[in-house]
Amino acid sequence: MKKYAIVSATVLFVFAVVVFVSAGEVSWQDMSAGISGVNSVLIHPVDPRIIYTATDKGVFLSRDSGANWRNVLFTRGSSRRVNQLSFYPGDDDKLYAATENGFFYSPDRGKSWKRIFRGKNYLENACVAAIVLPSGIFLGTRAGLFISKDNGKSWYKRGADLGKSNILAIACGRKDPATIYVVCARGLYISRDAGLSWKRVFLSRLGSDAQSEEEPEDDEGGSDSDYPGHCAVESDRQGNIYLAISARLYKSQDQGVSWDLFAGYGLIGGDIRFLLAGGSSDLYAATKSGVFRFEGLRWQELSLGLYAGEVNSLALDSPGNLYAACARGLFKMVPEPSGQKEGKDLFSIYARGEPEINEV
Repeated sequence: MKKYAIVSATVLFVFAVVVFVSAGEVSWQDMSAGISGVNSVLIHPVDPRIIYTATDKGVFLSRDSGANWRNVLFTRGSSRRVNQLSFYPGDDDKLYAATENGFFYSPDRGKSWKRIFRGKNYLENACVAAIVLPSGIFLGTRAGLFISKDNGKSWYKRGADLGKSNILAIACGRKDPATIYVVCARGLYISRDAGLSWKRVFLSRLGSDAQSEEEPEDDEGGSDSDYPGHCAVESDRQGNIYLAISARLYKSQDQGVSWDLFAGYGLIGGDIRFLLAGGSSDLYAATKSGVFRFEGLRWQELSLGLYAGEVNSLALDSPGNLYAACARGLFKMVPEPSGQKEGKDLFSIYARGEPEINEV
């Protein structure tokens, strides 16, 4: 009798574990409908059915939640890659595209386009990151940071390090648009006066200690184009900034004045290539082949079952759905609220009435 009780308890335990694991899994919906090589996604702030994707073959628009796509920007040149898309704050008619062949502007939701920035060489022409603010456009290229105060009619290039380093990411908090963060291979720079002055608050260099005060040697722009780095500002807490430098993650709670190494337990898959900080302290990260959400004291992988190739970036729409821009297309999931996972007490539920182990 004891033998059967032990077998029954073992089977029950295995069943509960299987149910728990299954309950923690997430499903991803393929929104691609034929498009691939998606580098980033831009979702309408009011109507999430309207989606723009920046791909290796131009900009594509869907007005029906990804059921159908239409190419609205097709650039010429050796590379048709589009790296990032942006709306003008408060006016979703105005659309901007950072491409490998300059910076483009559309005043009518992608119906017509005009190139408003073109670099002097292929490194300056490669626009990899941008942020559009009422105070100006901040454009990151593989050969430095360019700024326009008149919606692209004229541009000036930042001097010193920001004028000759490959720009990796640009961020700004919604509560304080005058504070701008720029990540490059030399570290993190902050402007607290809408781009008038800049200060490096975090030093980083290939193969060097991130907290070292040693000044890096000068080099040509774009030499560190494969060096990963990204940052994100919490939407509801302006002082909280997350900075990813290669495989390390840091957090500042005072707008970059001081930094602490942030928890990396559970974050697997190599270098961090994208960070996304949503409301209510939701934090997401993307590595080359994984999507993760920070919960409690560790990272939980969300990309089990996501067969999409390399993950390039992440985005949230207004209802809270998470999108992953990937090499094989665009994918969407509805994230489970933090701390509300199902299956935590399944064993106790199904084991109700069964004998305890010490009773067996």
